[in-house]
Parts: sequence; C-alpha cells; structure tokens
Amino acid sequence: MIARAYKIFTWLSLDVTVGAIVFMHFLSQELGTPVLWIEAAALGLAVWVIYSVDHLLDSSAAVEPISPRRLFHQQHTKVLLLLTALALTAGIWMASLLSRNVIISGGILAIIAVGYLVAARYRRWSDFKEIQIALGYAIGVSLVPVTKLEAIESWHWLSIILLLLTAFINLILFSWFERKQDQDEGFTSMVLTLGEKKISVILILAFVMILLGAITLFQIGGSLNLAIFLLLTGGINSCLWKFTYYFGKNSRYRAVGDAVFLLPLFWLL
Repeated sequence: MIARAYKIFTWLSLDVTVGAIVFMHFLSQELGTPVLWIEAAALGLAVWVIYSVDHLLDSSAAVEPISPRRLFHQQHTKVLLLLTALALTAGIWMASLLSRNVIISGGILAIIAVGYLVAARYRRWSDFKEIQIALGYAIGVSLVPVTKLEAIESWHWLSIILLLLTAFINLILFSWFERKQDQDEGFTSMVLTLGEKKISVILILAFVMILLGAITLFQIGGSLNLAIFLLLTGGINSCLWKFTYYFGKNSRYRAVGDAVFLLPLFWLL
C-alpha cells in the first residue's frame, strides 16, 4: 500500500511540486527575501498544472504507453483534467492577489510555459525539451525571491544559472535512463537526438561547471548553504550517471533524482 501510494504521488508530480516550493523557500531564505504562503501556493499550483498538462498531452500522444506514469494518466484522463482545471482556477485567483512585479514576471513565464506545451502538443516532444523545462523550473522557483530584491548582485545571477544547470543535468539523466522507453513510445529527447557520446561530454562539462560555479559562489561572497547544496546535488547526480545499472532498477533514479530538490529541508527545518 505504501509503495503504491508513493508511486501515485510521483506519477501525479506532487514530489516535483513539493520540491519546487521547498527550494523557493530555501532560496528566499538565502537571499533574505521572505515568501508569503500565497506566493508559495501559487507556485505549487503553477508547477502542478504545467506538469499535469504536460503528462496528459504526453500520454495521449504515446504510440503504445509503456511507462506506468503515462499509462496512469491515460487511464484517469477525465479526473485529472477536472483536477487540473480546478487547480488552474485557484492558481489564477491566487496570482491576482500577488504584487505587480510578480504578476508581470509570472505572466511572462506563463506565456513561455504555454508556448512549450503547444509545441509539445503538435511536435510531440521537442528534441531539446530538457533545456526548456530546466529554464522554466529555474525561473519559476527563483521568480518571487528575486523580484523582491532591492538590487540584483552578480552572485544572484550565478545562483540562478547554477540552479538551471542542476535542473538540466537532472532532466538529462532522466532522459538517459528512459531513452529506450521514449523511443519505443514514439518520443524523442536530447539523448536520442544527440547520442550517448555527445550527451556524456555535455554531462561532464555541466558537472565541471557546477563544481567551479559552487566554488566561485562561495569566493565572491554568495550563499555558503547554496554552494553546499549545489555540490551535494552534483555528487548525487554524478552517482546516478556512474551507477546506471543499480539506479535503473525499479526506477530508483527517479526517486533519488526528484529527492535532490528536497535537500534544502535540512536548512529550513
């Protein structure tokens, strides 16, 4: 029962949603810009709606759904559509109560998200979906904390870039583990488009950039906690890539990969 409940929890992308809220609170703590509960709730609803719509489109476009997540969304399409509509309505209401700067910035992000979903619907999956999703995630979780800053310093920009890289690595690894499954179901990804050799080079470069970026972040007076987080996630993600046989069993890679964004709880609790 517990295992089944956890699987449904992840299939519904609730782990990603919780991770986004946790990381936004962590980032706001490090930047010194407190986040209101309604801002956190609005982010959570936005993330959940985007992921839910994405998965629903994904499952409807699959040639023969193989993955449990896609099959789950295909079997419960009507219920999930209703829940998504309710979440979207609640999210729009909450967004209307936010500050002007957040509304404007969030509106731009919403346009980008809608554009991605439309492209995904008519082209199935973009060959470079990982870049688009990582960019949306990084902007989404940092949007509220950053807009509350009186002045944006160099280490703030570096933090967002490193978060983007971390999310990108995470998504690339998921595509790496799911490359055969994606191919069988008629989808594509950067891994399938560029090939494993080029992706390996990209991953190595990304890991090096995370390492150097975390060190630089500390040296220029940025957040020590954020630098530690980046090094931890870099180490965990490199283990996922190094020990693919072990983490490939029973989708262990997804549980570990999604959990890295919950690490900030150690600093929040």
